[in-house]
Amino acid sequence: GRPVMFMKMDKLPKDMKEIAVDCLVAMIYCFELMNQYPPHVPCVFFMDMKGIKMSNIDMRFEKSSGELVMDFYDYRSSGPMPITHMPWWMRMFMKACAGWIPDGLMDKLLVVKDLKSLETNLPLDRIPKEFGGLSDFDQEAFNRWREEVEGVDRNAPPTHTVDMRLLRAWNLSFNEPAGTIEAVKKGTGYKKTRSNRWKKYYFVLDEGILFYYKNKKARTSNNGIMMEETLVHSGEEAQSRSIRAKIPAKKRLDKNGDSKIVVLEVIDREYFFDFVTAQEAQEWAAVMTQSGEDERTKRGTAIEGDFGSAAGMQADIGECRDMADLEEEEEDHDAVE
Repeated sequence: GRPVMFMKMDKLPKDMKEIAVDCLVAMIYCFELMNQYPPHVPCVFFMDMKGIKMSNIDMRFEKSSGELVMDFYDYRSSGPMPITHMPWWMRMFMKACAGWIPDGLMDKLLVVKDLKSLETNLPLDRIPKEFGGLSDFDQEAFNRWREEVEGVDRNAPPTHTVDMRLLRAWNLSFNEPAGTIEAVKKGTGYKKTRSNRWKKYYFVLDEGILFYYKNKKARTSNNGIMMEETLVHSGEEAQSRSIRAKIPAKKRLDKNGDSKIVVLEVIDREYFFDFVTAQEAQEWAAVMTQSGEDERTKRGTAIEGDFGSAAGMQADIGECRDMADLEEEEEDHDAVE
């Protein structure tokens, strides 16, 4: 009754970039399905590396899939992940990366010699014959039994679908200059980094996410913030938060003395954005607020009190990948043209 994912590496094209998006979509879909089943009945992943070549490997896909597993999904609800025919150079690669992989996830990776070796590692009596197991149970009868026990129609369409916003966050589904993307709102502004410097960005608000690019010609975003789990502050509230953050007056006030700062508050952090005028800041705050409300209405979620549960959606997409926050040598606001 659980999803099973098979990946045969020898079937990949010479350049895996051709199918990287398709592979990531399939992986997200399997993870979303996995979240609908109770954790005591694990999902099983099979990977056959027979015939794999170094030319098949695309590090961008590997990194993105790893971040998906560790940042958005609970790998502890997954079952064993058997890998067969792993070449020696791949074993060396896994050893080199072992320090970056959670121990619990490493324990689930079963490197076996061949498919026959799986018999000692998997509960074949619970895996359908069509998937290489020994069970010939009636799937429809099983679905009816699960429906009676759990009250969930197993023949109904999945309640979770692939969230294309995740793909866009990893720059895999869109590859066009930021300035040409059709969006709710686009424009230039400044963002305060963790090192208290101000960096100029080209902002694109679309699909319920505020993306920031190096400039309007850039094809990949530095990061994105989901509006669904974000509180937007402007005007006097943004002014008071800016003062508490010790932002100088010349950064937070326009020539008329009005606040030109917009503050995005996520569950564990505040993001400060600086625009040229207070009017521009108010316009951005209005569309970001509306975007968040639209996403919450669409998904049936709400922010309770200051914030809702972070379990369903991580507000800051891949915060560890926010290069602007990690670059300590960035020029500050006054030095950027």
